[in-house]
Amino acid sequence: MSRTVDHVVAILAILRAGAACYSLSPKSTPAQVARAAEIARSRCLFIDDGALQRLAASDVLPDASWLHLGPAPPDVEAASRRGVAHVDSRAEGPRSPDTNAADLAPAADDDVAIVLFTSGSTGAPKGVMISHGDLRRRVARERADLALSPSDRLLGVLPFSFDVGLNQLFSAVTAGATLVLHNSWLPADLCSAVARHEITGISGVPSVWTSLMGYREEAARACLGALRYFTISGGDLARPRLLRLRELAPSTAIYKTYGQSETFRSALLRPSEYDAKIGSVGRAVLGTEIVVVTPDGRIARAGEPGEIVHSGDGTMLGYAGDPEGTRAKLRAHPSRPGALAVYTGDIGTLDDDGYLYVLGRSDRMLKILGHRAYPQEIAVVLESHPEVREAAVVGVRGKGDEHAICAEVVLVPGSTATVAAVRRFLGQRLPSHLVPAALAIVDDLPRTESGKVALAALEAKYDGGVG
Repeated sequence: MSRTVDHVVAILAILRAGAACYSLSPKSTPAQVARAAEIARSRCLFIDDGALQRLAASDVLPDASWLHLGPAPPDVEAASRRGVAHVDSRAEGPRSPDTNAADLAPAADDDVAIVLFTSGSTGAPKGVMISHGDLRRRVARERADLALSPSDRLLGVLPFSFDVGLNQLFSAVTAGATLVLHNSWLPADLCSAVARHEITGISGVPSVWTSLMGYREEAARACLGALRYFTISGGDLARPRLLRLRELAPSTAIYKTYGQSETFRSALLRPSEYDAKIGSVGRAVLGTEIVVVTPDGRIARAGEPGEIVHSGDGTMLGYAGDPEGTRAKLRAHPSRPGALAVYTGDIGTLDDDGYLYVLGRSDRMLKILGHRAYPQEIAVVLESHPEVREAAVVGVRGKGDEHAICAEVVLVPGSTATVAAVRRFLGQRLPSHLVPAALAIVDDLPRTESGKVALAALEAKYDGGVG
């Protein structure tokens, strides 16, 4: 379904019934919908008009009953051809006098509540199972961390198929706040919505803020300054961009968050810590533990890099229909016998104060002329160029087990920078073996629905074409 009030009603009704649900992008292909329905063993698929037209015309069909939810009946011919039932979402139905919005569902804590299909930004999507109990705890944590109240008016720009967007929905509903659904990330539309709806908070991914920072300064400053808070979630920004955000919004609370679909929120950098620890993604949130583990299984010392391991609240139940993948991701805690932890695949360090710094993905570590490096290190340098708005870096196999570095950059509006100029900039700041073999200036980067850069798509683009 598209991100509408009907979509919200469907999610809350399913949870209220004690069942489990998941959301898919309205742009999903019939094959992707069928795969998700098979993985999650769906009994019913809620669809809107757009989905009905796409699915009815396909031979690849989800093995589930279809229920059209909307204010008006669907296309009669398409509905009858596929046996689609219809529910009028505007019809008056029975109401429970003791319904409490803060109680999302009556199900047992250990029952599955949500399946989140990972974004696919780094590979094939997986269905992450989240329990009802953990959902309640993470929503309560978000309300407390962001100090949400009925007076808040939040702008929902992220899809419900993304953990940050979904948790914003639940935390707004249970706090009694207003959530304004907004389906455009264009800076002009964003600024207009903030002013028109008197928005107090936004949960956004780096691309939202990068785009806004490239907009007219006066408008960006007014937009960010009108907010009580905003979050940088689903990734981080290079230091110059973080400093620029502080400059544009000196009195607005900025939260940085770190996590995965498998862990939800592992770390949080609070507004009071932003300036002193600007390169960090924060410390472990209440109810969770973060440790860094070296390749030999030892818990790393402060400043020593290793794999980031999460345990406690936010830990997934496992991957739906994928016991092998679950065993690989959810393993024994490195120091607490009997406890399970999520091995994130991210490489990072913890400082003496317990603040986490993320270096990159372990499965994207590059080997170049015998040296090891992470694409994110190169992307950070690229984004420090005053005319580069956003950058993405990947490594593809070259000769033998060596990697070739490939990078794409999006320039700030009005920039006249050339590939040669960007290369010279990198050459002055990086060793020669880390200057990308392929460097291109593009209008935009490939993205997932949640706005993350689709690194797997970028790798596929250059695979076999370099070195």
